[in-house]
Amino acid sequence: MATSRIPGRAAALAARLGYADRFINAGPAQVRFVGHGVGVELDEIPYLGVGSNPTIEAGMTLAVEPKIVFPSRGMVGVEDTILVTSGDPEYLTFTPRELTIL
Repeated sequence: MATSRIPGRAAALAARLGYADRFINAGPAQVRFVGHGVGVELDEIPYLGVGSNPTIEAGMTLAVEPKIVFPSRGMVGVEDTILVTSGDPEYLTFTPRELTIL
């Protein structure tokens, strides 16, 4: 499965919502990736970034973590750990996916 859609779709959604300039950080600190592999190390290949196109195979574990930064206020985002399967992905993150307003 090609992963080039994942970061592009996340960036497009952020732009559509008016957050393109704050997606995955702001200003010169802005990066263009939304996730990475998880294995022996916490952050490892493949990196899911705009312009990258690694091949993802069943059995791989990925962390997908899009975030929006609000300079001088904080950051909001999600991070899901996902097991890639031959069908639908299996979410390994067991926390609720509903928005919690504090």
